Amino acid sequence: MSVVIIGAGLNGLACAAALAKRGEKVTVLEARDTPGGLAGRRPFGEGYVAPGVLTDTTRVRAGLLDSLGLFGHGVKQAAAEDVLCATEEGPGWLLGPALEDELKGRAPDESAGYAQLRAMLDKAAPLLRDALGRRPPPLLPDSLGGLWDLGSRGLKLRLLGERDMVELLRVLPMCAADFLREYVTDETLCAGLALPACLYDPTGPHSAGTAARFLLDQAVADRPIAGGGPALVEACVAVIEGAQGRVQTDAEVLHIRVEQGRVKGVTLSDGTHVDADVVAAACHPRRALLDLLPPMSLPLAVEDEALHIRSRGTAAVVHLGLSAPLSFSSRPGDDIRAARVAPGIDAIERAFDDSKYRRLATRPVLELRDVTDAATCPDGHRVVTVHVGYAPHNLDGGWSKESKDTLLGAVLDELERVAPGTRDKLVHSELLSPVDLEDEYGLSGGHLLSGEHALDQLVFMRPTRSLARYRTPVEGLFLCGSGSHPGGGLTLAPGALCAEEMVRSA
Repeated sequence: MSVVIIGAGLNGLACAAALAKRGEKVTVLEARDTPGGLAGRRPFGEGYVAPGVLTDTTRVRAGLLDSLGLFGHGVKQAAAEDVLCATEEGPGWLLGPALEDELKGRAPDESAGYAQLRAMLDKAAPLLRDALGRRPPPLLPDSLGGLWDLGSRGLKLRLLGERDMVELLRVLPMCAADFLREYVTDETLCAGLALPACLYDPTGPHSAGTAARFLLDQAVADRPIAGGGPALVEACVAVIEGAQGRVQTDAEVLHIRVEQGRVKGVTLSDGTHVDADVVAAACHPRRALLDLLPPMSLPLAVEDEALHIRSRGTAAVVHLGLSAPLSFSSRPGDDIRAARVAPGIDAIERAFDDSKYRRLATRPVLELRDVTDAATCPDGHRVVTVHVGYAPHNLDGGWSKESKDTLLGAVLDELERVAPGTRDKLVHSELLSPVDLEDEYGLSGGHLLSGEHALDQLVFMRPTRSLARYRTPVEGLFLCGSGSHPGGGLTLAPGALCAEEMVRSA
């Protein structure tokens, strides 16, 4: 079959690579001038290049890298990373392989509680990894295979044992703050663990369901990819082109062509028609279904579901070009490559409170990563990517140069608290607001994960109940982007799972 993939982000490329390896005729169409989407390189100042807007590759599973053939194209997993919970005073904490030893040496009581937390996570992880590594189960099975799929997953849950099964079901709807405080009392450590569970959504650590987000993130965490997102992009393109597929940039899709309820191909902005038996959209599901399809292509109920996919961006992205590494006062002399800046659970909640009322966070919370490599900046200099919470898409008064400058100033203030001298090292900077992310990357609402990771928008309800298994009511049209199961971030999983569904339905 001939396949067109809309969007050359990692999920579009993963979908194309999986299909090309099977011998399908695949064309990937990308509106930007380079492939990669949020994982593609981005120049932001003379001599400085950010290796992507999203930089965390620890959610890419080794099995998927193997099945897509990426190991054969130079992709390697690096050593597990430590993430510093940075503080103004004291040593803070290193989340990762070093944490258990730090806790044993400095806080025996915390060590015991954290050990219990890890034990709980270790029990739940295989079940959660399985759920995130397969297509969502059918809620109403219409075949023996579908019934077996649903039943086998229920059996795995039951095999946890009554106590652990009940504990998992108790925790999923909880807020991250309450859940983590059952095990951890140190506020800096608790905040460092909780921050990724609420940073990208309009939620704080006291919001219901953020414990589920924490568990899901922990379940799939693995070693990062050497070379980051660009290494994955290059390898995927190599797999596609090695199998006679094609990745075409500067090719904006204007319409998906449909005749008698079936996809026939796409039309580009320059008027070119590209015919295809199947189309997979790696863009935001709302864009695919509401902007690219001809009117009346969908049942009204499905169109209404798509219209109400929540995608409210609350995170900005800052790229910093520095003349020297960040120097954290909590770890003087250490070369820290990843850090979180959030003094406590309540500090995250206060920043979220600002965004609820359409204000910039007075004291933003930060997740940052030093993403320097030989291709990013001059010798001795550094490139740091910072994800900033909270910065609402619907900012009161709108986004402007003044509001962006205000937020950038607040980010630098927070960095100065934990890494004095940051301003003196600053050579270039760029701030991408949620509106910028929407305009430049097609992210509806400026949401970096292409839709909120709320309980009602996960697994068999992502992006909606009717669209959760990658197929759409339009025959031959599939959704393969981060808006589909298992969700956003650099994982490759939605694209690869969608490819399986496309093959299954052929």
